[in-house]
Amino acid sequence: MAYNLEIPLNEKIRFYSYATYTHRTSFAAAWYRPSNSQQNIMSVYPDGYLPTDTTEDNDFQFTSGLKGDDFFGWHWDGSVNYGRNDSSIGIQNTINNSLGTDSPHNFRLQSLANSELTADFDIRHSFRTGLFKNPLQVAAGIEYRYQQYEVDAGEHSAWADGGYINPASYVFPNATPALPFASGLGATSPSQAGIHSRMNGAFYLDLTQKVTDKITVALSGRDEQYSDFGNALSGKTSLRYQVTPWIALRGSASNGFYAPTLRQEYFQSTALYYSILPSTNQLVQSYTNYASVTNAGARALGATPLKPETSHNLSAGFVLTPLKRLDISLDAYRIDIFNQIVPISVSGAGVSGATVLNILHQEGIVPNDGRYYGYTCERNAAHTRAMGLDLQAHYLSRFGRAGSVLWTVMMNQQQHQIMRVNPLNVNLGSVVTALYRSQIGNITAIYPRNTLRLSGTWNIDNWSTTVRVSRYSKTQLWSDRGAAYDQTVAPAWLMDFDVSCTFPNRIRVSAGGNNVFNHRPQTLSKLAQGAQSLLQVNPNCSYASAYGLDGSYFYGRVSYSW
Repeated sequence: MAYNLEIPLNEKIRFYSYATYTHRTSFAAAWYRPSNSQQNIMSVYPDGYLPTDTTEDNDFQFTSGLKGDDFFGWHWDGSVNYGRNDSSIGIQNTINNSLGTDSPHNFRLQSLANSELTADFDIRHSFRTGLFKNPLQVAAGIEYRYQQYEVDAGEHSAWADGGYINPASYVFPNATPALPFASGLGATSPSQAGIHSRMNGAFYLDLTQKVTDKITVALSGRDEQYSDFGNALSGKTSLRYQVTPWIALRGSASNGFYAPTLRQEYFQSTALYYSILPSTNQLVQSYTNYASVTNAGARALGATPLKPETSHNLSAGFVLTPLKRLDISLDAYRIDIFNQIVPISVSGAGVSGATVLNILHQEGIVPNDGRYYGYTCERNAAHTRAMGLDLQAHYLSRFGRAGSVLWTVMMNQQQHQIMRVNPLNVNLGSVVTALYRSQIGNITAIYPRNTLRLSGTWNIDNWSTTVRVSRYSKTQLWSDRGAAYDQTVAPAWLMDFDVSCTFPNRIRVSAGGNNVFNHRPQTLSKLAQGAQSLLQVNPNCSYASAYGLDGSYFYGRVSYSW
């Protein structure tokens, strides 16, 4: 649901406002737990159970402002924007084993909220400096932003330890304390909940000068002051040279600044499962904590306050207009990101477990109770580089009374590299590396090297029809076990379409589909299935796919504007 309006208040000032509201309810199946699972009480689910993850999401955004054309000769625009997203995460058809047979089957695991309040005032004006034939274009502005992130605990039964003891059986050779927490997804306890916020103010200045009829130079700078990260300066310079009426060259250089999100800094939850102790073949409870960098366990294992990501960006290219209704652009770019934020997971189980548990026990973070404990948190892990080419071409064909067709070609060729890996702050054993093989793959191999999109949009009277064909090159999801366990998705062609009609009463009706031939990525190989933490059987499509696992998506839409 949305609205968009603009009202003139007088000859010089206009009021505008727009807002959107979206409510979404989504369901996703978790892993099936068979009747003899360690995460089941057989008298409760004699045939096993399939937990269902649920999300209730409300998203609201509102903007209102004034703009005019004569603020001491300047064009001006002042606005206030507020946005908020609330998500309630739950799980159905599951159990908290530690509560025994009286356990609820549906749980609210956590609630998350992001909100942001922004106030802006922008001005722009042109000045005759006398140095050049054309005036200097000046734009400037100030901004204030307040951000807040809330993590609310789930209901008590979602994270409680009720003390139920699993009786001795072929699943549990000895009487064993049951697994706390609702099975299927992590939950947030009160000790992990909290409200976090920050403020920042910014000022920017943008100068654009057409030096000659063919050369245009632009310079811009932005200064930001963060309540938690201090001062940040960024800038950009660009040049455009119109060589002939049908070809122009362009290039730019800039640096960037990206402050860690409040979620990256403060989100926390805990998930539990069983591990098998190799020496005795016993089941051991394993606690996996997604922890804030301020969490005592994460700090003991080397977590430090996050630094902002910074970047250096270079691009160069050209624009061609060889025909009246044809334009072609090609740009090459290189983006270096420093201190890129990547999560690291350290477990008390497995080969490295003894070192990790020893650190946690020595620091008094967790009890020495025979359980495994592990932590996942964000860290500034690496200097990465992305290089690529972007090609776009548009051509408009006119067919008289039969309408017109806009043809579009878009192509991206890219390559991602890791230039440097930041070392760990704590020695966690020879097996724990600063970047695991799977994480290296998530930076370098999970994106398609080449993406191609061909589309045509036919407009005739009040009808519009778009057909789009896309090709994605090979993608991979690397496994920490080695290349034999990787997931590989072969190149694929997909087709989308959309048909729309706008009626005289301003009602617009659309229907269409994405991936209309229901193409899905390859299923996992036997080795890749074996590398997963839980049992999998085919058909099980690889989630290394750039186009998703769900196949075709068809829609109908009705909109009205006034």
